[in-house]
Amino acid sequence: MKSVLYSALAGICIIAFSCGGSKTEESPAPDANTDTTPPTISISSTIAGDNVVDESEATAVIISGVSDAEDDQAVSITLSDNVNNTTGTATITNGQWTTLGIDMSAMSDGPIVVVANVTDKAGNNAEAATAEVTLDQNDLQLAISQPIALDDLIVQAESEVLKVYGTTDASDGQTVTVSFSDGQNVVNVTTEVAGGTWGIPKTNISALADGNIIINALVNDSNGEATQVRLSDVPLDKTILPPAPSVEGTIFLSSTIMSQEDETTYTAIAANGIDTRTMYDRRTESFNQVDARLFNATYSDGFTIEIQVNPEFTDAEALVEAVKYGTEVGRLPKVLKRDVATIWIHKGVEAFGGGNNNLLIHTGNSETIYEPRNILLETLVHEGVHTSLDAYIKDDADWIYAQEADGTFISEYARDNSTREDIAESFLLYLAYRYRPESLTDQLKTFIKGAMSYRMDYFDKQNFELAPFN
Repeated sequence: MKSVLYSALAGICIIAFSCGGSKTEESPAPDANTDTTPPTISISSTIAGDNVVDESEATAVIISGVSDAEDDQAVSITLSDNVNNTTGTATITNGQWTTLGIDMSAMSDGPIVVVANVTDKAGNNAEAATAEVTLDQNDLQLAISQPIALDDLIVQAESEVLKVYGTTDASDGQTVTVSFSDGQNVVNVTTEVAGGTWGIPKTNISALADGNIIINALVNDSNGEATQVRLSDVPLDKTILPPAPSVEGTIFLSSTIMSQEDETTYTAIAANGIDTRTMYDRRTESFNQVDARLFNATYSDGFTIEIQVNPEFTDAEALVEAVKYGTEVGRLPKVLKRDVATIWIHKGVEAFGGGNNNLLIHTGNSETIYEPRNILLETLVHEGVHTSLDAYIKDDADWIYAQEADGTFISEYARDNSTREDIAESFLLYLAYRYRPESLTDQLKTFIKGAMSYRMDYFDKQNFELAPFN
């Protein structure tokens, strides 16, 4: 191959001849003196004196700033309320620029994003300058309740069922539009005002990119007024996954949540003879008619419980067992006693039970498993939940949402029996986490928070009577 170099005053040209006789011509190299440096631009730190534009200012808002672009270069201004845009222009003079009055009155109240751009004479575009100003033309109020997702961090499970709430003085039935944006993608959802509050249904924002997202809420009132509010920089991190459930049931995870040193509301017991009672016995897996030894236990928090003891115990033994378990039940939170009408006591190495307005005791299991492991009271809490909480909670839409938002279960036992065991498995560790954190290791506290934050929030909102526990 041959090449011939031609020089000329106009520049340098290289022509290459191939064996086939074709030729190509390269573009001239850039002039070393060409200006490729973009100009800079900024917006003054305050707009309208205090960064709040009221009704008297909204029709003629002046925005100013500085730039090192050449004199007479045009600055373009865009204002956005996330729905409507308004534009303005300015001209650079001695490094300064100032718009004429920009009319913002048609925009919705709330945060307004201001963007300024300029291009220099060489055609280089500046990096846009941004600022935020609040437009407040009317008295319509709107707020987004915080924290978002309990702790202002949206993790994987929450991103699929996110709920956001707020308040407003807009009329009932008015539409609130909520948008979630990662800067590229947007998810919109609407709801209605009811009694000064609003809340969106479960919303899936998992398609948004991880990072800080913007949540914007907009409401229009019946008189035509509109306002909006925005939360910027709410972190979304879908790499944070819920922990796997515990292999063991929760009564086995800590043996120091409760103890025989805890206060009891048990006050007295009175023998009430022998009479026929229907008692469930796990040994036969059946309800049986039994001539039970009966005792009435009384409690200072207002309860009276009939303790029914299987006649396989002697009179003296029955009294000992009735006092023993009557006393321990008195240590339970008041809410767990509210539906306990009876206690059944049998021999046998069988699991305790709850439900049927009753607590089921098999003394062999207590003596060989629960008491040696110091978890008798933890077990009674679990069964007390079955008796006094399950029926009120299991079908509650807010409880079902808490299960979804947590995205996992506290134990495999809860997971495998989600409608029957999840409440009882969760409540014990809720009590420990909220009221006796010293009974938990740091690792266990981290696990509980990661697995059941929404369930704990649900329990908090029920305002349960927990004395004497707390």
